[in-house]
Amino acid sequence: MNIAECRLSYAKIVPTSAMKIYFQIAECRLSSTKIVNFF
Repeated sequence: MNIAECRLSYAKIVPTSAMKIYFQIAECRLSSTKIVNFF
């Protein structure tokens, strides 16, 4: 694998993991606001 291929695969991996983390944080905030509103 050359450097260009390595960069391409890395570029594919990073956005997906970043989006997963972002959605996890968003879900966490949504659930916390639901709990606060419930009480």
